Parts: sequence; C-alpha cells; structure tokens
Amino acid sequence: MHRVYQLGNPIPDSLAPGIEALLNDANAHLEQVAAHTEADLIRICSDAVGLIPMGAEPITEHVMRSLPNLRVVARGGVGVDTVDIAAATELGIQVTNAPDTNYQDVAVHTLAMIMHLLRRIGEFDDRVRRGQWTHPRYASILQRPHAMQLGIIGFGRSGQELARLASTVGFRIATHVRPGREDAAAAAGATPLSLDELLSTSDIVSLHIGLDQHTKEIIDTSALARFKKGAVLVNVSRGGLIDEAALIAALNAGHLAGAALDVFAHEPLPTDDPLLAAPNTVLTPHIAYLSAQSLLDATATTVSDVVRVLQDRTPKYPVNTPNSN
Repeated sequence: MHRVYQLGNPIPDSLAPGIEALLNDANAHLEQVAAHTEADLIRICSDAVGLIPMGAEPITEHVMRSLPNLRVVARGGVGVDTVDIAAATELGIQVTNAPDTNYQDVAVHTLAMIMHLLRRIGEFDDRVRRGQWTHPRYASILQRPHAMQLGIIGFGRSGQELARLASTVGFRIATHVRPGREDAAAAAGATPLSLDELLSTSDIVSLHIGLDQHTKEIIDTSALARFKKGAVLVNVSRGGLIDEAALIAALNAGHLAGAALDVFAHEPLPTDDPLLAAPNTVLTPHIAYLSAQSLLDATATTVSDVVRVLQDRTPKYPVNTPNSN
C-alpha cells in the first residue's frame, strides 16, 4: 500500500466522486497529518510515496533525502516557495501544484479584510459593546469605495478575481504587472502602473505575487515611505514579501492607516510577535484560501496528480521536470 500524506488541513468528510477509486487503482492510501517541521515530516512521513503540503510545511532537500520512497510532492495551492524545486528535480521527485482551486476564496477573503479595515468594523463593534455610539469625526474618515484606488501588485488568478469583485463595489483598480502583461490588465479594466506610481497613488495596496529572490521584502522601509499617508496594506500571498519591522514602524507612526495580513514571515505567528500589538491591524491565520469547496477541489486536484505520477503518467499541473533515476 502506497502512503500519501496530506499535510495541514483535514481531508474533506467525503472526497470528490472518483477520487477514492483513483486511490484504490493506484494501491494508495490518503492520510492527513500535522507535520510543521523537518523533524516532524521525517518522523511521521517516513514511508511516504507522496506528500500533499497544504500550508508552509518545509519540503527541503534534507526532508526529501530522508524519505527514500518519495516520488511526488503535490502542493495544495499555487505557491511552491516552501518546496526545494532544484533538489526535487535532482532527486527525481515530481513537484506539482493546484493553481485553479482557491483563487476565488483568496479574493473574497482579501476584499472582506479590506472592507473590515475601511469601514472600521472591529472599532465600531468595540464601541457599541462599551456603550458608546458613533462620533461625528467618523464622517471625515469613512470613504466610499468609488473615491478610492485599489492597487493590486500581481495580476494572476487571485489578483484578477479581486479586481472583478472590488470593481463591482466601486473601487478604481490599478495594478503593477510583469512586463508584457499590461494589455491583459487593461483589458480586465485595471490601469497598469509602475510600482512607484501604484504605491504613491493607491489608497489600498494588495499583494498577489509569489515569493522569490526578486520579491523578498519588496515592501520595505523605502517602499512604505512612498505609500500615500493613510493608505492600507493587505497581504494574502507570502509573509516574506514584507519587512514586518518596517511595517510596524509605519503603523505606529500613523503613516499607514492599517494593515490586513493573512501571512507572516514566521508561521504560526509567535505569541509575542510585535505585530500583535501594532495598531489598526487585521490578522488571520493563513486561511485566505480556505473554504469547504476549495479544500475539496485542492484534495481532488492534488490526489489526481499524485496518482498520475504513481502510474507513470504525466501530471496535469507539473512544476518541474524531474531527473530520471
């Protein structure tokens, strides 16, 4: 029996039709486990032929070399920065991802966090519970969406879906995209801008890009200084995109009006992390992608590709071309 481990989120109560049969055909068993460290992965998944990381589990060279039966790593999302692709390729391990399974959920979560900050929902809830009512000062603070620009850095699936949803509320949409993608962004109703122009003109900046050596801490002290005073920063992509110390300083100084973060440089977020004390923040535990439907879709997509690999067939969503052993 081939052991396939889904890491992180619970397996749905009932798998999509046909998935159980696929597993049976490949003589494979799917098991959900919690393994957040290299040591946990090596200890718990020692007999794995397949790993399905759903979160930020470290699929490092050390982990892969320590799992002698491992043939496939099927990431249950878009980003694969937590998987050592070069090492997997060298070791003959196939890496796949699931790009079509959760972008709608990410966009909805992003818009929900934006509206929570802009409409000061948490603050009003707290005031009502303390017996206080609204104050005239809020009339100058609260703005209609049509008076605001939402700047989206990256215009892949989740960025495009956020643009679609946010435009129906009334936001003007600007985006910073890779060279050559400007026409596609404009066709989707977004105004392509340079990074500097987007940061300096947007009321809300939302990050929808992957993490690599070019984007690490793309939002640093210098970038934050170019934000409009009173702007809001949102990150649902990867924590490493932001210099968190610089963000905290910008929030404490009042340069930013708020930040909404679903991802962090260190996860789970330590209980003494200074972000927890930063003003005007909304923090969620890396669940922007999560819904009953996205979990079902991600499990179906990843299991299907794991089975393809075990049956020596080409996966639907390959990330690398592994060396032949």
